Amino acid sequence: MTEVEKSSLIPLIDRLAADQGLLTAAAEAALGPGSPARKLPEAEVERHIAVMLDAVGASLAGDVARAERSTAAAQHLAVDRVEQGISLPVLLNGVLAARKVVLQALITQGAESLPPDELLPLLPRFDEIVGRLQNSMVLAYRTAETQLGRTTRARQADALRHLLETGEGAWAAEAGLDPSREYRCLVVDVTVPSEARRLEAPLESPDGISVLIHGVLCAIRADLPTGYRSPVLMVHSPPVPLSELPPVYLLCREALTKHRQNGDQGPHALLDSAVEIALGKSRSLGTLLSRQLLAGLDRSDERHRDIVDTLLTYLAVGSRLAPTAELLHVHPNTVKSRLRRFHELSERAGNTTSPALRTGTLTHTIQLWWALCSWRAE
Repeated sequence: MTEVEKSSLIPLIDRLAADQGLLTAAAEAALGPGSPARKLPEAEVERHIAVMLDAVGASLAGDVARAERSTAAAQHLAVDRVEQGISLPVLLNGVLAARKVVLQALITQGAESLPPDELLPLLPRFDEIVGRLQNSMVLAYRTAETQLGRTTRARQADALRHLLETGEGAWAAEAGLDPSREYRCLVVDVTVPSEARRLEAPLESPDGISVLIHGVLCAIRADLPTGYRSPVLMVHSPPVPLSELPPVYLLCREALTKHRQNGDQGPHALLDSAVEIALGKSRSLGTLLSRQLLAGLDRSDERHRDIVDTLLTYLAVGSRLAPTAELLHVHPNTVKSRLRRFHELSERAGNTTSPALRTGTLTHTIQLWWALCSWRAE
């Protein structure tokens, strides 16, 4: 590649690496519908794609040290996929899907600044570098797969993945679990194996097992850990028979996602999110409720958003003024003012929300809470 070609392609690659929209689109492609990799956090896949682009940029720039670091990072990510239980075909399909999106973006953005006769010769060079990087990842994956496959723990971890994914009880014994006992499912918001190993110690128990499954640390044990003091987000279920672990695991994943979106930390009981998870499965109904019950509110108005936050807090603490004010760090009179304003907006819009809030009937309270959550999420 000539110096002129390098000077044309390197800035393009740097722009792509800094384009969050592209990283998200490439991650979505890599996590294609129905793929076992779909359960990996999107941020983890975006990190993988960013490493790939950095390696391409370093190679083009002739920065040997940076290229070696990027290649080593890509190989480490491939090893992570082994520990997370992602198969090699799934990994490669994801890389190819992301590669296609990036290549298309390279063509589109390159056409804005380069004539076709200069742009087209650059594309094979990009593809060549990505191909070499992919080959090094395959080698790292196979090496790690061979090494991990020799350990008893790896076999138990693989059995637990099969148990949670298929629900087939035959995997229980191989995972080291007693079919006659009840177990709790714990999921921890950790995606990187090195971080997971640090948190496994307080989660380990003689009668259980912990393993990375599709990007989160999952522990199966009979009781709750007493030594878990980490601020890292964790969701734990009540004890259930082994046959119920697969659906409970999926519920824990849903609750983990909701808590992550709320910025929560530390341990949380699964059942605390039961209502949110159940209602979240009917999003269209929640949207209809918000349109009907909150017709007087405008999302573009910051004061209206404050009203919604106040109402949600007010309902969460049993419709009590003082705790609401304390949680929101405002004066109780501010809470009263926002509630009064909500009544005025509701009556002006001609809906029945205000009487529902005043009477506090269970059905109306649930409908209002659901509508408020949907309004804030849209």
